[in-house]
Amino acid sequence: SEEDTLLEKTINLQIAARIQEELVNQGAEVHMTRATDEKHSYFYLMAYTADMLLQRYGKEVKQAGYDPEPLEPLRLLMQDVIRINSGTVDSGGRGIFNSIGTPPNLKLIYDIENRYKDTVFLSIHLESSGNAEDKGVRVRYMSNEYIQDMNNSYAAGTDALTHAPNYNACDSVQRERFATLLEDNIIMQDAGMKSNKKAVLEDDLAVLRLNNITSAQLSCGFLSNEQDRARLTGEKGQEAIARGVANAILQYYSAAP
Repeated sequence: SEEDTLLEKTINLQIAARIQEELVNQGAEVHMTRATDEKHSYFYLMAYTADMLLQRYGKEVKQAGYDPEPLEPLRLLMQDVIRINSGTVDSGGRGIFNSIGTPPNLKLIYDIENRYKDTVFLSIHLESSGNAEDKGVRVRYMSNEYIQDMNNSYAAGTDALTHAPNYNACDSVQRERFATLLEDNIIMQDAGMKSNKKAVLEDDLAVLRLNNITSAQLSCGFLSNEQDRARLTGEKGQEAIARGVANAILQYYSAAP
């Protein structure tokens, strides 16, 4: 319903702001892809994330005495996607991301992203179900093998020789570990948020497939479940989720292998 749609985007932003506050208090640097009532396409989010790290890499290259200018074409590719997708929800402006496989420029961007082990990407969502009993926190991630399987499925029925090779340097272990830590730590805050469904799972999502940093999609609960809805709309429930996320990220780094 329209009310649920309004609730979802409002609650997502409230929870994200609380997570930001918890993380900043722990000394983290947080970049929000939105801080107001707006929505961006998935391709905007991926280009925004990549451009942020390209800027960082450019500064490091310059400080090391090298010319950052060769990075400019990569930034222009990302800025083009950002521009196309600004001010509209479904513009379809995929730019360089609109390919099966990983063309050379995108591979280079993924390789640069891979340098930044101190960066994680987290997408905040809520769920809804026709079954009012469905409840709890669920976390989605994509392993290297799963990404390749998805890319291969998109290539089915086409000439494989016309596509760039699959990228194969995503860190599957750290992605699964991050997802598991998120679910574990939120449940530690409130056992009532444990899901009756599979809680940590692989799923094909653009925000997880089109980057090479540790990334996860966190679904904070089901708006269709009465208890979840009470938690998600209440200050106490939102704070528990935020503390769980912050603790998970702290644990992810403090106990890194």
